[in-house]
Amino acid sequence: MNTKGVTKKALAEEVETLRTRLAEAEETLRAIRQGEVDALIVNGKEGPRIFTLQGADHTYRILIEAMDEAAAVLSDDGTILYANRFFSKMLRVPLEKVIGHPIAPFIAPKDQATFEALLREAGKGTRKGEMALKTGEGNLLSAYLSVNRIELDQVRRIGLVITDLTEQKRNEEIVAAEKLARSILDQAAEAIVVCDEGGRIIRASRMAHGLCDRNPMLQRFDTIFPLRLISDENGTLSEESDAKGQPFSISSVLEGEEIQGVEARFTREDGETFNLLVSAGRLFGAGSRKIGCVVSLTNISERKRAEELLKRKTQEAQEASRLKSHFVSNVSHELRTPLNSIIGYTYLLLDEAYGELQRAQRASLEAVSRNAKDLLHLVDDLLNLSRIEAGKLSLQLETVRLGPLMEEIFTAAKPLLDEKALSAELHLPAEVPKIQSDGGKVKQILVNLISNSIKFTNNGKIVVTVEERARKEGVEIRIQDSGIGIHPEQLPKIFDAFHQADGDLTREYGGVGLGLTIVKELVSYLHGEIHVQSKYGDGSTFILFLPYQFS
Repeated sequence: MNTKGVTKKALAEEVETLRTRLAEAEETLRAIRQGEVDALIVNGKEGPRIFTLQGADHTYRILIEAMDEAAAVLSDDGTILYANRFFSKMLRVPLEKVIGHPIAPFIAPKDQATFEALLREAGKGTRKGEMALKTGEGNLLSAYLSVNRIELDQVRRIGLVITDLTEQKRNEEIVAAEKLARSILDQAAEAIVVCDEGGRIIRASRMAHGLCDRNPMLQRFDTIFPLRLISDENGTLSEESDAKGQPFSISSVLEGEEIQGVEARFTREDGETFNLLVSAGRLFGAGSRKIGCVVSLTNISERKRAEELLKRKTQEAQEASRLKSHFVSNVSHELRTPLNSIIGYTYLLLDEAYGELQRAQRASLEAVSRNAKDLLHLVDDLLNLSRIEAGKLSLQLETVRLGPLMEEIFTAAKPLLDEKALSAELHLPAEVPKIQSDGGKVKQILVNLISNSIKFTNNGKIVVTVEERARKEGVEIRIQDSGIGIHPEQLPKIFDAFHQADGDLTREYGGVGLGLTIVKELVSYLHGEIHVQSKYGDGSTFILFLPYQFS
């Protein structure tokens, strides 16, 4: 530069001009670098010309940055070269920790192989897939990925667009839950009603629609189902109970009252009435917020009608049984008087109080006496059974000494044993325990059991064993015989009244099958237990347990 003749002032002005132009040039370059300049107008020999800069894609960058989907450009090795702001927001990771870092840590481990396959196939065209991404906070989110090959600056890259499916999944779950709830309501055998906070019906099962026979939706529950809780003891369906029933209020449920299995009466608009079992309680939403209540109504009308019928039949049966017992008792008393006369006069005749008897006369009188006693025994059994059934047994508690009692019974049974040439054994412990019970009824039980064993034993022996059962606080008495035994199919019915009368045993051994029934009833009355073990053709063992104390 020729500086001769140039003043310092001119030089300073020139330097300042150059500095200004340098600053303008630097600002222009900065704007170009930042993408703020789309094109340049250059004046040449041919006139002004427009040169478009690579920053002309600025509009697209703005679009990508503004979109609600994550977008990224990857190198072939999976390094993130570019990512928009939503990518950072979606994965909860600052952008500076995304760009320049591999994408693999953001893919859920279970989907790594799928993602690698997408990258591999991207060269053949756009590939899409659903997988889970791992956020910077360690949470998983469902996403839909679209991958394809793109060229940037003549270099092939991988373009990635990610759609967050979290909201969609939640919506799908809500829809699925709604479908599930609807399915449950439609299939439920009970009428189920869901009310909002105001007591309006917002859900109703198919059975609920049928129960009220109208569309209950968005109607107040109390209007559609005016229930009255049945409070009488029997819970019966009657006008009286309806009038006395407490009105059911959905408001009380919404205020916190819970109802479980309470019977209620519901009268529909057409006048038909139902017995219902009602359960109700509040519903809570997120954060324990009260959102309404649910009421279930089980129609038990058929069950109640069956119960009423059964109750009526039971009362009729009880009345019939009472009348029968009364009749049997009266007839038995009427029979006992002439029978006692027959037995008494027969005894006098056999004792030759009215003169000597011939052999044939004695044989006939002995038959009369034997049959009269059998008949009296039968009448006594019927009388005892009628008293038991009528609940007219009286209890005479006393100290019962089993040792002397057993010996007394054995002595009384000796003629029967001798008549059939049976032997008998009585095994008593060294110290026979005393029990507090009704001695008369204990004796009747033992006499019946021993007589029964003798009746059905033709050969062998009768063995009675008394043992203390301290742990059970009582005494066990076993009456074992070597008789005919009992068929297995007959064992469950052996204590049923008149059971023997149905079999051939009646003709062979006599009796009508009341003895063991009376024994069973008396044992139960004394709070004892009895059961039998038997093998047909090999005898039977009756096992009687009596407690120390009657309580």
